[in-house]
Amino acid sequence: MTEADGFEKAELSSAQREEIEAWRDTLPMQYLQHKVKFEVINVLAGLPKSGVHDGYIIGGSPDMVNENKEWVLRLKQFIHQKVNDGTPVLGICFGHQLLASAFGGKIENKPQRTI
Repeated sequence: MTEADGFEKAELSSAQREEIEAWRDTLPMQYLQHKVKFEVINVLAGLPKSGVHDGYIIGGSPDMVNENKEWVLRLKQFIHQKVNDGTPVLGICFGHQLLASAFGGKIENKPQRTI
């Protein structure tokens, strides 16, 4: 990734690169037919520059929203600003917890489930 891509410089491990490529391979063809562009952002390496994207999808994470890690706090502030600016943001799993937390929601840890 380079500054020209609209991202801060980021170094990805080979495992991260493989995961990104595997994810890109699963994009439904209907999105590609409509020329919807997707970018996978490694938020551990930095956030995208403002005004580059029309919307954001935030997926899962092995980290918890309540841990208040530095990258989580930065992302929470970033998505709060994006939503306030009118940019669409969709949260899935960790992402929906992060959105809720960014707007004052209380996120609680759930005890381990039993089947």
